[in-house]
Amino acid sequence: MLGDSFNLELLEYSNRTVDVRTGHHDPPIRGPIDTPMLREGLTQEADLQRALREKAATVPLGRLADPAEVATAILFLAFEGTFATGTTMAFDGGTSAT
Repeated sequence: MLGDSFNLELLEYSNRTVDVRTGHHDPPIRGPIDTPMLREGLTQEADLQRALREKAATVPLGRLADPAEVATAILFLAFEGTFATGTTMAFDGGTSAT
């Protein structure tokens, strides 16, 4: 994957790389994060709140993530997770585990 290539090239400069995945890429599925982009994609639904509940029901955790949750994880990787490199972290509420 692209992240693996970046990791191999940047390690010689002591740079770490971690891919952060919030959805599936094959097939492409938007991640279960309550963002304006997700809401815009659901606007064709007559009842937006119902559509959001249905989307949340597809997530093993049973809810959509707040964007701040993903930001917190990225901050952790940047400042505390200093031994993490060359990997992909899935922040998808468990959807990749199913």
